[in-house]
Amino acid sequence: MSEFKPITTQEEFDAAIQSRLERERRTAVAPFADYAQIKADLAALKQTSGQKDSTIAQLQKDLQGARTDLAKTRIAMEKGLPAELAARLTGETEDELRKDADTLAALFSDKKGGAEPSRSHEPARRATAGKETADHDGLPTEAFASVLADLNLGGN
Repeated sequence: MSEFKPITTQEEFDAAIQSRLERERRTAVAPFADYAQIKADLAALKQTSGQKDSTIAQLQKDLQGARTDLAKTRIAMEKGLPAELAARLTGETEDELRKDADTLAALFSDKKGGAEPSRSHEPARRATAGKETADHDGLPTEAFASVLADLNLGGN
């Protein structure tokens, strides 16, 4: 056996425990060797999560818009409004939409009980002593009335 030699300087102490310190450092650092990879993976996940959050927000916005459009169309049909007016309904809730639809329906409803007479855009015919008057080109107004009647401008 070798004889015990006491350590008297710091350098001798450092040399004696150097191998033990290196072994402990390797043991302590080993569980954290993949720290850089985990940090990079976390950053990628945060970015992906942010993109998914914005996609979810956009989809929720689109869904709410579709629900509102559906409610407007349904309420317009219930109130007897033309489909073109469904998009013009305003309100945040169904009650507000229904109130607006009632207002529009009142504007389009027949309040007097009968159809309003249509207004003629033709000038009134004037007869003088059994003869029709001529228009400014010298043609009889009866001829124009006959042509207009044949055109079927009512779309029927």
